[in-house]
Amino acid sequence: MSKKSLSIVSLLTCFVLLAGSCMALAADYDFGGRTVVFAGMNMTPPPEGSPYYDAWKAAEEEFNVKIEFRKIDAGQIVDTIMAAVLAGDPTIDIVQTDSGSYAPLVTRGALRPIGHLLPDEYWESIPEPLQGRAGFKESRTILGQCYGLPMSFGDYIVVQVIGWNKDMFEREGLPSLYDLVESGEWTWEKMREIAAALTADTDGDGQIDRYGVGGMFPNHSPQNTLLPVLATNGVEMTRVVDGKVVFDLDAGGKASTVLDYVRQMTVFDKSVDLAGWNHAQYLNEKVGMYVVPLWANDGLARDAEFETGVVPMPKGPDATDYTMSVSSITQVCIPVSSDEDTEALIALWNAYNQPDLVWDDVNSRVSAARDQESYDLLMRCITDWELFSPYTGALNNQNFWFPMGEFTSGRRTAAEVIAETTPAVQAALDDLLGQ
Repeated sequence: MSKKSLSIVSLLTCFVLLAGSCMALAADYDFGGRTVVFAGMNMTPPPEGSPYYDAWKAAEEEFNVKIEFRKIDAGQIVDTIMAAVLAGDPTIDIVQTDSGSYAPLVTRGALRPIGHLLPDEYWESIPEPLQGRAGFKESRTILGQCYGLPMSFGDYIVVQVIGWNKDMFEREGLPSLYDLVESGEWTWEKMREIAAALTADTDGDGQIDRYGVGGMFPNHSPQNTLLPVLATNGVEMTRVVDGKVVFDLDAGGKASTVLDYVRQMTVFDKSVDLAGWNHAQYLNEKVGMYVVPLWANDGLARDAEFETGVVPMPKGPDATDYTMSVSSITQVCIPVSSDEDTEALIALWNAYNQPDLVWDDVNSRVSAARDQESYDLLMRCITDWELFSPYTGALNNQNFWFPMGEFTSGRRTAAEVIAETTPAVQAALDDLLGQ
């Protein structure tokens, strides 16, 4: 069966399953012409002619309701919802959250638990790209409850992958990264070795003009760069001690061990292109391996005039498998301040939402694959991603990311920076979770 056929079968299967579940959940809810507010960073009225527009108007008619969309920046979600809860303001009924707002609102009692209100068949019918490795419901379970419903956004789009110049590797006599992945030998040590071999002064002017690694590594954004690196070594951001969430990033030295490869390659080997996020460097063959989020890979693959492949981030020394990590997940939730019935709001959202549309994005991403190995890897990223931690909102520029600049510049080790920043991060975590 062809790739296109596989995608179509997947799309139709998920559509039938989800449609069947929504029909089973449908009830005669009548909002009496009242206005229900959908709020969040992507909550704007859908354009006429789009699938969401048709669903919007159909849901309004079916439920005798007016749906109003209200845009709120991601950084304002927690303050906005907490203000509504404390004031007893019922005007927001459904709110879009991400990992920076979901856990804080859950632990502060601002959201209604909903996982127990829906049958297993509903959760199982959510399209696979929205499920990830753990499952949609499971990845959003905090304190034993799930508080989120799916959108059509694929959290997988931020999984970091490595585009590599297959032609360059062949010219330089370097091994295929596909073979290394297949044999389990695609490790940070091997990446460091290959990056050093690719780094060269190709025009003889005494200056390095070709680098082993570039892209989102390591100085584009420490958050976007270093969290995926940590995930490759099975690092856990927190642990629970006597019911309290404790910041313990470098437990067993796993964080500092894998981060040290970044420091070695950047500071000592000088095999990392400090131009960072500059696609022209890769497309002009000035970089052999280019680290990008999955959403950027398809454009690069289509624009490259050389043979290009895609592999996952390498495996850390303490890891047993490759990791497809995301730093944040998106969902919609129901604030406790809404005065509408919970099950009615769930039914209304399910009537409006179009989670099966995620397959349109999937087809776009995998269509850029130039070989079967890239296709398989992209599909694995799309269906096997996992959340690094639900508490990444406790890490901010002041308490962690700016200090990590001391590490990426080589002035200090990762272990030193993590140890020094732990008290401030723990204080932020305590404040975030109200503990």
